Amino acid sequence: MATKYTYDPLGPREIRLLKLAPGSSNSPLCYSLVTENTRTSTHGPYEALSYTWGSIIKSCTATVLQDDDQRRYRMDITPNLDTALRALRSLTAVRALWIDAICINQDDMQERESQVQMMRNIFASAVRTVVWLGDDDATTNDAIECVTLLSQKHRIAAQDKSREAAWRLGLERARFMPCVLDPFHDCFVDERRWAAFANLLARPWFERVWVYQEIAVSASISVTCGRFSLGWDDLCTACQFVHEFQLDVGSRGHELLHTSVLIMKDTRDGNSPRCEKVPTGARAPRLLLQEDSEGPEGSLKYAEIYDGGSSRPRFDINLLLLRWAQATDPRDKVYALLSISSSVSQTIRPDYTMSVSQVYTKTATSLWFIPGVSKLSFLSFVQHSDRKLLSHDLPSWVPDWRKELHAPWLINNSGFRTATAMAPKANQPNYLSPSIQITGATIMKISVVGPQAGAKAGMPPQSILNTLPNPYSSEWNETLAEALNFSEDPLGKLAPSMKCACRAPFWTWHDRVKDRVATDSPQDHGDWEVLAPPGTATPATIGSDTVEWDQLDGNVGIAYGRRVFITDLGYIGLVPLASMVGDEVCVLLGSKVPYVIRREGTQYRFVGECYVFGMMDGEVLEGIDNKDVGFLEFI
Repeated sequence: MATKYTYDPLGPREIRLLKLAPGSSNSPLCYSLVTENTRTSTHGPYEALSYTWGSIIKSCTATVLQDDDQRRYRMDITPNLDTALRALRSLTAVRALWIDAICINQDDMQERESQVQMMRNIFASAVRTVVWLGDDDATTNDAIECVTLLSQKHRIAAQDKSREAAWRLGLERARFMPCVLDPFHDCFVDERRWAAFANLLARPWFERVWVYQEIAVSASISVTCGRFSLGWDDLCTACQFVHEFQLDVGSRGHELLHTSVLIMKDTRDGNSPRCEKVPTGARAPRLLLQEDSEGPEGSLKYAEIYDGGSSRPRFDINLLLLRWAQATDPRDKVYALLSISSSVSQTIRPDYTMSVSQVYTKTATSLWFIPGVSKLSFLSFVQHSDRKLLSHDLPSWVPDWRKELHAPWLINNSGFRTATAMAPKANQPNYLSPSIQITGATIMKISVVGPQAGAKAGMPPQSILNTLPNPYSSEWNETLAEALNFSEDPLGKLAPSMKCACRAPFWTWHDRVKDRVATDSPQDHGDWEVLAPPGTATPATIGSDTVEWDQLDGNVGIAYGRRVFITDLGYIGLVPLASMVGDEVCVLLGSKVPYVIRREGTQYRFVGECYVFGMMDGEVLEGIDNKDVGFLEFI
């Protein structure tokens, strides 16, 4: 058996290139590794491979050639990489590639840190980025045919507005009349091809966090799936068509399958990532949307994404946009975003000697110092999935970037200003310490916690009816009865407006949608037009009530992933899923929203942001005595 290959150290600005020897698919894998100084580029052009590691078990073997093929060494590689190299090698010529798993000594932490910082330039300097989606299967050819058809449809729609209008009408009718099987008439994508396209987009490559940097800086991109190839531009155009016509190609958890391609396209083109393409845990288009946002419809306000005229989104925005993306090493959920983000603290650099907890804590403390952003905004990234507030080894106030958001981001609502009239203060946070002290005051305790809301913002009316918790179930009725009849309130009975605010996200909206869907002819209207009388624009008048439908839809979205609650002072609102009876509601100076916290001795565990009717507009500051304000220590 050949001797196992050992790496020679790299010098400053040096990288390794893999020279893949020609051969048939079944012949043994052979390649050499050569060192190149990126300043001199003496070894000519190369391609960079973008792929997923898959299983980390290196069960396959390749031969490394050295000294003009006189010496042969053994290198163990993963099955996915073995398949990729066999598919990509030429029958007659040497192919120069850069592949992270081979060209970086993964066991040398210092080299790994250095090379990770160079990866942006490595991919930018490659003549081409080769995207390897994995081996082909029985559906791959149908998927590529579907991509071709959809990209053609998008180009036709862009050039022929009358045909685009006819397609949109056909799609609206097809949503309500399943018998309309062909909304595209002359270019129908059948069910088999549609399923194949969804299967292609569900491949692991599309959820890998590193690919956003790799695609963003690439000079040219080719996409390979086993024996088949497709154009990157065609894939983006097909996904754009799916997006614009609101077609359902499936989802991965809460994320629509096609959104990852569109965010990569926006990142590469230097465009603002659009809100409706944000694959966050709640799948809510209004997660980031400011009501006073400017620019293209559905896009974030420019100043909210970019800092100082940079073409790269802010670090905190990228952390949110790509929180769902996956990485073999959890620390790469942070490190993969550094070179495609602005406003990154100089203290955040790839360091694989740090634990996951230290990296995530250091990242959280760095967000405190982003210019022009609320210093406490990073606390809204914290969402615990269980009531024990267990998040591996992280402090409760540190966002766990390994977990998706399961509720919309309240703090981004431009109208909330719970305690913004006062400047935030905190003891200098330190990533080596599990605690942070922030000035604030506890206001009240939670006395009742209701069931979880289940509707998603942006959903068609019938879908919302199917996913909303039944407002007439015994569980909801009990909570509703307590919320609307709670009388042991030292500040007085609940005001009627407070009751209405509590009802709007759930029961009022549910009943109005139900009545409208039952009495109208849905095939005559679009999804949202079903909610309004024919021929009228929003706001629509139903009975004596004037309702802003977009606002109601936003209320449903804000409620998703939260629980209705009542406090010992009679206040009601929405709290995180992990909230429990006995938890406290606090305000932190400088915060836009209140927070739920849990006392442990003289310290607190952080539960998450909340909505409390009657506390979102600064009213609470009027009733707080200075002696009640002090440092709250979170662990």
